Amino acid sequence: MLRGLIVAAGLLLPAHSFAADQCKDVLAEKVMDSTTIQVGREIQLSSLSRLTSRQTKTDEIRTAAKFPIKGVPVEGVGDWVKTRTADLTNNVDVDLLLREQGSLVLQSGQAEIVKAWRDCMLERRGGGGVGTYFSSVGDGSKQVFFHIDYLRRPQGDGSVQEALRLVADVYLDEGVRAASNRDCFAKGFVIKAGENCVVQLIVPSAWTTLPIVLSFQSESKARVTVVDTLLPRVTPVVETQAVSFKVPGSVPPDPRSYTYSIHSQENLPICQTAPKGYTFAGKGKVLTTARGASIANESCKHDLVLNESGDQICIHSRFVNTPGKSDYYCDWQVDAVAARLTWSPARP
Repeated sequence: MLRGLIVAAGLLLPAHSFAADQCKDVLAEKVMDSTTIQVGREIQLSSLSRLTSRQTKTDEIRTAAKFPIKGVPVEGVGDWVKTRTADLTNNVDVDLLLREQGSLVLQSGQAEIVKAWRDCMLERRGGGGVGTYFSSVGDGSKQVFFHIDYLRRPQGDGSVQEALRLVADVYLDEGVRAASNRDCFAKGFVIKAGENCVVQLIVPSAWTTLPIVLSFQSESKARVTVVDTLLPRVTPVVETQAVSFKVPGSVPPDPRSYTYSIHSQENLPICQTAPKGYTFAGKGKVLTTARGASIANESCKHDLVLNESGDQICIHSRFVNTPGKSDYYCDWQVDAVAARLTWSPARP
């Protein structure tokens, strides 16, 4: 995975060269699973992209990207997850997200994540070198910062870190502009070990993706190429709708003329369809009411069944232990939640 960082592989520094930005890879694999890191929009989206890549062909998928919104168990199974997967694929370049997971995590700007990345940079293969990352401002939709850090190696390793000069202007896509520190993207910009530059960028929307390529040359003519990508700053949001329906007044047969069995006393199923575009998240909750002088809740039984597509829920109700006389019946009420995935902000 070639991303984010290729440190000087010049004549003077062969022992400290990187083949790729391994530290961002470490973040993607380690920080993503940390319970001590605040879960931000980028980490949620990255989790969802990992789910999409690895398990799209699996019928039953459980994801580490949990959205405890209104109590919806969104790590459900079946088409509910397939629907989310398809929605993500239609709206986001999933392949890009997967290649850039480490950059995506760094875009959260969380101090713990940035520190972990810097510590890794200083520890791996002698440490130091040029690294880049993005951080968001506010909701991160149209204003982001691009950080260029030339990290100084630990003292005493005997190596020399030469100043680096930018050999060409940094190309920015149409609609993107550098609002501050534009000189850091201009041909001739020089950065020395221990220095950094932060460029404020204004982008069209939270859906903007932006490649940044920096080409440096050292005093000894060694070339350093830095590649990074701004990824979408959008939030996966679970929208929900409550769905309730009743099976009223289910009365058992006359005990004087009926052979009792669970099968023979089962009522026809009553079903409810989810709102258009929604699927049921979980099977919901069933409330049972038993009425009559001689009947108890133990006599009222049910099964709750989802169809294969997850957009219809049915209750199969029945009586057991039917009393011999009295005025009695059972009511069943199903309370369920239908949900779908949307994005905030919506795609322009």
